[in-house]
Amino acid sequence: MFFLLSSALLAHSALLTEEYYPSRTKGVLEQAVEKGCQQYLCGRIKIKEGSQEEVRHWFQVLNDRKDELIEAFALEEVWIESIFLEHAVDGDYLIYYMRQNDLEKAFTALGKFGLPIRLFHVDHWKKCCHECILLEPLFDLERQRCAP
Repeated sequence: MFFLLSSALLAHSALLTEEYYPSRTKGVLEQAVEKGCQQYLCGRIKIKEGSQEEVRHWFQVLNDRKDELIEAFALEEVWIESIFLEHAVDGDYLIYYMRQNDLEKAFTALGKFGLPIRLFHVDHWKKCCHECILLEPLFDLERQRCAP
């Protein structure tokens, strides 16, 4: 049983290697650090033509499995992840925003823990999306939240 479980985890961990999605980890991370975005990240990602229905399914699954994502966010020290769909003349795009304690720690945790919901998420980035173009940060302000 342990062998099967560890084999499955190793197979899923392969999804997070540089060969799997280099621009979505190392490249994006390097760009973000260059732009001074250690605690937040915003990008525009072109959706591959013909993938719109798969994208809608992907995000429906994420919405249905929010409890698992909250667990993953705690491990990755992610506070917010928001994704919007933009319809443009040249195709559809995802607008991606993430806020975390430390971007490098968040990416490291993604590979380290290999949670099934995050692996599902990473797999769909590969299947449905082109490169992520980071948006230039101009203004970012966070108001401290009051306890309810």
